[in-house]
Amino acid sequence: MGEARQRSRNLAVLLKGESRCIYCGNKPITIEHMPPITMFKARLRPNGMEFAACDDCNKGTSGADIVAAFCARLCQSDSPGMLEEAIGLRRKMKQVAPGVSEEFDGPSFTRWQRTHSRILRPMIEIRVDGPLTKAYLTAFSAKLAMALYREHIGTPLPLNGGVRTAFFLNAGLSQKAGERMLEKLPLPGTLRQGSFVVPDQFAYRYNHDGKSIIAGLAGFNSNLHIVMVATSDSNFYDFPQFAKHLYFVRPGELQNLIPRKAAIAADKSAAPHNYGDRKP
Repeated sequence: MGEARQRSRNLAVLLKGESRCIYCGNKPITIEHMPPITMFKARLRPNGMEFAACDDCNKGTSGADIVAAFCARLCQSDSPGMLEEAIGLRRKMKQVAPGVSEEFDGPSFTRWQRTHSRILRPMIEIRVDGPLTKAYLTAFSAKLAMALYREHIGTPLPLNGGVRTAFFLNAGLSQKAGERMLEKLPLPGTLRQGSFVVPDQFAYRYNHDGKSIIAGLAGFNSNLHIVMVATSDSNFYDFPQFAKHLYFVRPGELQNLIPRKAAIAADKSAAPHNYGDRKP
């Protein structure tokens, strides 16, 4: 069977029985890979976690995917291969997410961290507080949370549901904080295709009730971490203990998170805008 015909068949199989896009209420016509292919070394991605999506959500949020893939290459130590991929992604990022690259031109910070063998080592911590980076990473984090809800709950997140997410660049998530989260997230996950697995590039831990809520912590190359909760139960929308740190997004709102070129120009001369940071 030809490659084009195989893709057509796979698309038809995936879309069969799917009444709506994984991210909104529109009719799905494309396959969405979450995490995206660009997140993986040399674009080698195992099969799995492919979802039905509409064209607007799939192509319209591609900038968020590129920004996340770039952030996943920001190593805490010198890694030539990762650096080369980051440089290539930065060129692409300037096209699909204009303005983000300039937000990474600020200073980095070096801090010392004690390893398990009690040896202190320098950790290069990159901090970016720009509104565009926040916007794109919030959109990517919301996409990942909705994808994991579909993967493990078995249905798309209801339109009246919502996700709360937070992201951490580079060395931003401390080992202590990560370990506290993992205590409540016993189930491991990654992409697996036979013997081809990528836990060093994408891995997550999660917990769920099988019907209405999933919580997780995902890591990409140990350089980008995302904390997420996706639920259809309004009793959990508030999360008061985390409300100041987690963004709230509903299905159908991804397009509102992606900065428009006019908004980009305005944000350069205005106070930073907290994209996605609102009450449910």
